[in-house]
Amino acid sequence: MPENPVKKVETIIISSLILIVIVCGIFCFALGYRRFYFLFVTFLMVLYHILMRASVPRVLSIVHRGPFNPDNLWFRTKSFEKAIYKFFQVKKWKDSLITYEPESFSLRTSSPERILQSMCIAETIHFSLICGSLIYILFGFIFGKLWIFVLTGTISIIFECRFIMAQRYNRPRVKELIRKRSIRK
Repeated sequence: MPENPVKKVETIIISSLILIVIVCGIFCFALGYRRFYFLFVTFLMVLYHILMRASVPRVLSIVHRGPFNPDNLWFRTKSFEKAIYKFFQVKKWKDSLITYEPESFSLRTSSPERILQSMCIAETIHFSLICGSLIYILFGFIFGKLWIFVLTGTISIIFECRFIMAQRYNRPRVKELIRKRSIRK
């Protein structure tokens, strides 16, 4: 099986960040160079975000066995959502979002039922990342400069919300496609 270049780059970035955090920690805490504290905290928080994004999908695949139910209360479209999608003009920008596994959302390579599952999985992952970003904000109480953690955590939450909105916008359309295909059969 060919080596996945994304996983290789991910491993290199995480390993490099761990090394940088260790070196900055040594300079700051062991050698007393307090100027390295800012670098230590900055690289530690970047590492947190990258590790969170790398580990949440893996943890979800271990914790959740079996298919998601796209009709359950969590995934069901709410009455107020259409107004939100219209306000944020989701239809205009949803296709420009970067996808980790584009083949999971393509009708050329996946069935509509599989795409529906991928949408539920992606939404769950991005919601989990929002929770991780809220936890990240709490680090501001530990390291100080709370406003920086609130600002960067909020940016991260907004970033994740875009993906959730795209999944929730497209899900009814995929469900309708499945319904029309089942009628034809």
